[in-house]
Amino acid sequence: MIPRLPVPRDRLPFSDEESSAFARGRRERPLRYLLDSGHLADTPDVRHLFDFKEHEGVELWTIDPADEQPGISIDWSRVVNDHVPLTVWRSDTKIDMAVWPSSTYQTFAKQALQNETSGSASQAYKALILVNAAAQVGLDAFVTDNAFLLARPAGTSGTVPLHPHDALPILGLYLRSRDDFSMSASWSFNRGLFYLVGAWELVPDAWPWYSACVESSQITNDETLRSLGFSLVERLDRALRARDRLHIQLQLHQNNDTSDEALFYLDIFLLQLTAAFDVVARVAHIAFGVSGTAFEAGWRRRRWRERLNRVAPGLASLMADGSEDRDTLDLAALLRNSVHGEALAAFAATQAGRDVESLVSLPQNDTQEFMAAVRRRGGDLHWGVRQVSLVPGGFSLQPGEYVERLLQAGTKSLGRLLRATELERFPGVQGPIVPRPPSSSAFWAPECRQAVRRLAGIP
Repeated sequence: MIPRLPVPRDRLPFSDEESSAFARGRRERPLRYLLDSGHLADTPDVRHLFDFKEHEGVELWTIDPADEQPGISIDWSRVVNDHVPLTVWRSDTKIDMAVWPSSTYQTFAKQALQNETSGSASQAYKALILVNAAAQVGLDAFVTDNAFLLARPAGTSGTVPLHPHDALPILGLYLRSRDDFSMSASWSFNRGLFYLVGAWELVPDAWPWYSACVESSQITNDETLRSLGFSLVERLDRALRARDRLHIQLQLHQNNDTSDEALFYLDIFLLQLTAAFDVVARVAHIAFGVSGTAFEAGWRRRRWRERLNRVAPGLASLMADGSEDRDTLDLAALLRNSVHGEALAAFAATQAGRDVESLVSLPQNDTQEFMAAVRRRGGDLHWGVRQVSLVPGGFSLQPGEYVERLLQAGTKSLGRLLRATELERFPGVQGPIVPRPPSSSAFWAPECRQAVRRLAGIP
């Protein structure tokens, strides 16, 4: 998952820089995280995050930094006039600031813990002061595994508390926005390799499925299945690229330019994800000898599914009307079909205490069918649906939330389709299929693949 960061507002030490780390140009700046280093557990995510400490495009700030900079320190013993003293240490420079009003954060802490059975108001108060110190300085996020802060209690609206598992994909997205595909401060991939590995990681069940396509093509001396099989990975590769570019636009201050660009990449994402489903249908059509032409193959085509059902009923049943996997495809295809008619439209919306966000109006003709699938598969909040629109009584989507849910649900559905495909029935295939990586290169090692998963936010 790739969440959206609020654009920092109070940036006193960095007033000559862009507000958003994702903005480009003469005043562009590094991404800055404050790490709750004294409380972060030693996990693979945390270790991977610290691997970027020496990266020139990232600043990992610490609390009470001693000789290591940058960082902040809080003088808990000296609260004056409701101000908690805050010291910023950066580039051998000391800046004295303050977090206030202290009494308000004490009240927030007590209110948040009224129904809690563990934790103390004192600990909660200090946690709120730290996350607001990050906001006061203008840092992008406070990285912590503190469950109290991650629940987003009142008093955390300035800077987002992020779990390390969520901080890594944003860091990766920030670097990719600068054409930097670093896996750490000391090693990196190139663009093509990063997205290729990421595409395979989206659907691990593609390994045996593609191996069967290759074996069948080798035995029959017909490259059709091999070419089709690899095009599944190419479609997912392009979907990942479009998803990245959409999220980059959403991380900026929202205006006509950013929302228009986000819509452009949303169209591409939907086109590529639905194309991946089409590839799996066409492979099944050819491999199982379904009657008719391969151009007729499609999961949303009832007559084709009926013909598939005669030769592969288990596979066809996954895409029956109202099934989970069919709903997932419909949630992509209904918006993808806007390319045949009226274009998707974006508009600005505001919520109290939040930045302006760009929303996408649902096409009126498909709203009823779309919303029926949404409410069968998790509900409005899960899919980023808002009951606000450019037309009375309409609905809209937060595109970042929608794309994340759709990517997760879509790749799960693709995986189920691939697992349900009887590979031993492919033309010429004999015996069980042994999954094999696309090549013997070292980047298919588990640690490399896991690094891509973390930085790409692959569920």
